[in-house]
Amino acid sequence: MKPKYLIFGLTLILSLAICVWLWYFRPDYRGVVWLYLYSVPSHVYISFLPHEPVLLFYGKSFNIWAAVIAATLGTLIAGFIDYETLGPLLRYKKIKNLYDNKQLYTRSVKFFYRSPFWMVVIAGFTPIPFYPFKFLSIASNYSQNKYLLALLVGRAPRYFLLIWLGYTIKIPNWLLILSFIIMFLWGAYGYFRNKIRERKPSSAPSSDNTLPPEEMIHFEIQ
Repeated sequence: MKPKYLIFGLTLILSLAICVWLWYFRPDYRGVVWLYLYSVPSHVYISFLPHEPVLLFYGKSFNIWAAVIAATLGTLIAGFIDYETLGPLLRYKKIKNLYDNKQLYTRSVKFFYRSPFWMVVIAGFTPIPFYPFKFLSIASNYSQNKYLLALLVGRAPRYFLLIWLGYTIKIPNWLLILSFIIMFLWGAYGYFRNKIRERKPSSAPSSDNTLPPEEMIHFEIQ
């Protein structure tokens, strides 16, 4: 067994054991358990589950550092799953041929590799689209360890800021719920809109080495 799988397995088992312990012996921390569990599906692949209103909500009621650790750990687990599942898929010949020799991809990779670590950090911390950097990291076979470290460096301060704002401002629950619904519907709309566009036949063959607009990979902001 590769060391990374052993580390991942031990981390997952230990984190779940802590969740079980908190759930039964520290019921006041059950929200932190839910935050950890929610952070995985809200960050894996191209998820349209928003995390901002959730972090603002939990910041109102729970220890800031416990919430930051829970959210960050869930995000790192999601990042590991991304690499281990999307990596083989994107390296599959038929899939790779869709993007590997296209101008959009080659130019993006060249730009990305000017400073890949810090680009992932900046994308993880700021509201700019993160999915293109996730795709470029995995598709170009950027170091998994460096990607996860950059994810940690970028996401943890972002989560701390959001949780701290939730603790400080005390935004009403109804407003957080409304923002969650709006962000969820907007993300779902963008995701399925792009799926529909990708299925539309091209009206004319492309004359250069780039993908026609309706076949480009679209990413949504998280």
